[in-house]
Amino acid sequence: MLSYLEIKNYIFIKHLVLEFDKGLNIFTGETGAGKSIIIDAISLLAGEKFLNSVVGNFDKKCELVGIFELDDKKIFQKFFKDLDIELQQQIIIRREIDQHNRSKCFINDRLVSLTSLKNFSDLVIDIHGQNEHQKLLLPSYQMLALDEFSDIDEELVEYKDKYYLYKKKVEEKENLYNEILLNKQKIDLIKYQINEIEQANLSEEDENIEFEFEKAKSAQKVLNLCSDVKYNISEVKQKISYIEKNLENLQNLVNEKFSFSFNNTYFEIGNIEDLIEKYKNIFSIYTTEYIDRLVDRVDIIKKFKRKYGNTV
Repeated sequence: MLSYLEIKNYIFIKHLVLEFDKGLNIFTGETGAGKSIIIDAISLLAGEKFLNSVVGNFDKKCELVGIFELDDKKIFQKFFKDLDIELQQQIIIRREIDQHNRSKCFINDRLVSLTSLKNFSDLVIDIHGQNEHQKLLLPSYQMLALDEFSDIDEELVEYKDKYYLYKKKVEEKENLYNEILLNKQKIDLIKYQINEIEQANLSEEDENIEFEFEKAKSAQKVLNLCSDVKYNISEVKQKISYIEKNLENLQNLVNEKFSFSFNNTYFEIGNIEDLIEKYKNIFSIYTTEYIDRLVDRVDIIKKFKRKYGNTV
C-alpha cells in the first residue's frame, strides 16, 4: 500500500506531504480544490507520460516521492531480481522532472528506466477512472494471480530455475557461435596477411635496404665529385709534365744536374685514380630506374613494418 506521498514544486503545489494509514483513506474537497492534481501527481509517480510542463515556479525541478509497504513480497521477487535491486518490505519510488521536461526515475535510490518504474507501479497502484488502466487487465498481473491461485510455488521455482538455465545455455550457444564467426574472420585476415607478406617476397637483403636507399640518394653527388677529381687529376698530371719538361730545359741551360723526382707524386695520383674508379663503379649502378625500384621497395617495407613488426 501507499503509505507516504510527497509532492514538490508540482504546478501550483509548492510542497505537500500526505501520509496514509492502512484501510480506506479519503480526501474530499470542492470542485477546483486540487483533488485531481494530486491524482495526476500519483499517475506521474507511477510512470505515466505528460504532455505539458508540470514544473512549478518555486524551484528548477519537480519531485514526486512515494513510499510503499509490501504485504506480499513474493510477486515482486522476479521484478527486483531482474533489476538487481534488493527487495525490501518498504519501497521508495521517486521521479524528478526538470524545466526541459526531462525526467529521472528511482527505485530505492537506484536509477531505473521509466518502463521499469511503470512496471513496478502497475503491480502496486490501481487508478480507477474513465479510460484508465486497471491492474486486472494487465497480462503480467494476470499471470501472477493465476500462479498464486494455482498454489504451484515449488513448481514455479523449479520451472524458473530451469528456464533461467535454458536461457543461460542459449546465450552460451550464441556466444560460441559469435566466437566461431570471429575466429573465422581472424583466420581470413591472417590468410590475407600471409599472402600479402609472401607476395612481397622479402629477403635478408631487405634488412639493409634503407641504408642502400640512403646511398642511392647521394649517388649523383658522389659521381659528380669523382668526375671533378678525375678532371683535376688530369690537370695536375699535365702541370707536372710541364714542370718536368721545364726543369729538364733548365738543367741543360745551367749545365747542372737537379736531384728531383715526381715518382712518389705519380704513385699517389695513381692511388687516387684507383680510388675514384672504384667509387665510380660502385655508384654507377644507381640509375634513375634503379632508384625508382628502391623507392618502391622502401615504401613497401615501411608499410609492412607499420602493419606487422619492426624488422623484415
